[in-house]
Formats: sequence, structure tokens, C-alpha cells
Amino acid sequence: RLSKLSAYPYVTVIPNLLFRSVCFRLVGIIRDAMERCRDPSTQSNYEDYKITHAFFHLSLDFEKRKLKTSAELHFFVVNPSVKHLILDTADLVVTTVGLKNDTNGFLPVSFEILPSKSYLGSALKVDLTNASTIEDQIVLSICCETTDQCQAIQWMEKEETAGKRQPYLFSQC
Repeated sequence: RLSKLSAYPYVTVIPNLLFRSVCFRLVGIIRDAMERCRDPSTQSNYEDYKITHAFFHLSLDFEKRKLKTSAELHFFVVNPSVKHLILDTADLVVTTVGLKNDTNGFLPVSFEILPSKSYLGSALKVDLTNASTIEDQIVLSICCETTDQCQAIQWMEKEETAGKRQPYLFSQC
């Protein structure tokens, strides 16, 4: 029987071509679906920006159980049609948000904290309509502090620690 099929090579070529065609099409469909999948644990628009650096200046107040920070994010725009940067937050008070200008200062920009969504927290939506173009790196400064409801950090009194000499702070992140 094999000798009869070898006399007609197109009999084996056609199924191979069909198989390859179907496989390539399936790979394309899977790749497209994976590109459209979003991370379900974030509200951010991470696919629109590429963050390259993040710097944090932290100030701890053990008496008030507050952590204050000034965060500086360096990023590039990937999708120029989007005019907002959306970041995940939870139980924070955001005081100021600014864009770095030509004189190395920061100009205030408008922002809003969106309503909380169950386990996702509250999204910080920053207006970037006055930001630079797609080729330029954008530097954004965000000043904020924790609230009493903040679950990402936990404070321990000195009596709760092993040495019982100093209070302790640890993060769940």
C-alpha cells in the first residue's frame, strides 16, 4: 500500500500542507488572544506606557503610624492616543501630582482617585494631556501618604517585637 501512495506524492503533500496551514492559523489565533488578555488584578493602563525607573523618598512617622512618600516615575508613552496614566492605589491620600518641566521643577497636573473596586483598590487617574510626545521620556512626581485603613503595611509596637526595644514596620507588597 505504501508503494501505491509514493506513486502519488500529492496524496501526502496535501494533508501536510493542510495540517501546517491549520497549525499556523491556530498559533496566530492563540497569539492574538494572549495579546488581548489583560491582567485581571490591576486597573492600570500598563499597556499604554512603559515605566523605566521608579524612585521613592520615604518618611516614616511611627507615632502617627503614617508613611509619607514622594514617588518619581520615569516612563515612555506607548499608545499616543491615551491621555491618562492610571495607577493602582489602595488606602492612600494623594496630595500632589506633577510633571517635570524644562527647568527641573514640577508643574501640577490634574488627577482623580476613582471609586474603590473590591480587591483592586482605587485607581489614580493622572491627566497627561500636557505631557510630552511619544519620543520623550515623561517624569511624574506623586506625593502621598497612607491612611489608617492601609493594608499594605503593618505597624508593630516595640512590645510586639522580639527584642521589645523598637517599633517595627513591614510591608505585604
